[in-house]
Amino acid sequence: MQAILEAKNISIRFNTAKGVVYAVNEVDLVLNKGEVLGIVGESGSGKTQLMHSLIRLLPGNAEVSGSIFYEGENIPDASQTRINTIRRNEIAMIFQDPMSCLNPYLKISQQLTEALLFDDKINKAEALQQAIDMLEKVQIPDAKQRIHSYPYQLSGGMRQRVMLAMALLRKPKVLIADEPTTALDVTVQAEILQLLKQLTAEYGLSVLFITHDLSIVAGQCDRVMVMYAGQVVEQASVNELFYQARHPYTQGLLASAKSQSGMSDKLISIAGQAPANNQRQPGCPFYARCEQRIDSCAKDTPVLSSNGSHSQACHLYG
Repeated sequence: MQAILEAKNISIRFNTAKGVVYAVNEVDLVLNKGEVLGIVGESGSGKTQLMHSLIRLLPGNAEVSGSIFYEGENIPDASQTRINTIRRNEIAMIFQDPMSCLNPYLKISQQLTEALLFDDKINKAEALQQAIDMLEKVQIPDAKQRIHSYPYQLSGGMRQRVMLAMALLRKPKVLIADEPTTALDVTVQAEILQLLKQLTAEYGLSVLFITHDLSIVAGQCDRVMVMYAGQVVEQASVNELFYQARHPYTQGLLASAKSQSGMSDKLISIAGQAPANNQRQPGCPFYARCEQRIDSCAKDTPVLSSNGSHSQACHLYG
């Protein structure tokens, strides 16, 4: 398969008043054309910061090292004008909370048509009609009336559909979905996920899907990358990960998911907490929480090693 987005050896540091925060540590990522890649991990694992680095959305106190290529183009070296063009036309992003992303003072119509009118290739009436068509595409009823609403007049599910419509209006090649169903109830979440899957196939999108919910990964993704404490600990196809998980952290996540869904009689959780990200310790970052740790785990940092299409960073497979 041909890669459309590729990152190599990405590290992200934040300089704060309390010292340096090590958010992402030497991560590689490859997204192939037409692929849905799931990025999994608990809060604080570096998933969102990694995604923001791909389109240069990090704040001014961030330091990023490594290389990022979009269709062969070096993103860190691109001009701000070029980055804005990529964000507008080629790589779109859906954020976790649509209410914080939509301007509460502007009607949906203005927020949807803004990007379409930027290039002055169509008039306002044409832009409005395209926006209405896209709202219908994302299954918003009475789109002609709803488009003149303010964000607060829409439900959470409706606002998320508006965000999806906004992301797809310019027909991007890559979609980054950052936990797009976190704030929704289970029924609405299922509807949004089904819609996202349908539109992904229809538009031929390459998708980076960020989540902490493994059940979503099972239904949405082709391949999975598991992150822990700013590092990739395992990556594989969905089937390989669910049936042959190798890293103890991934195994713990799967066991927890099974217990929460009622597939296990016991409530299973991973003991302890992720290490603080204000310092880098030698050894495996999962050492303190791992029930399968060996002596070398305390002092030697495991390297991501591959066995075919399945990779893991664990001394048990050294």
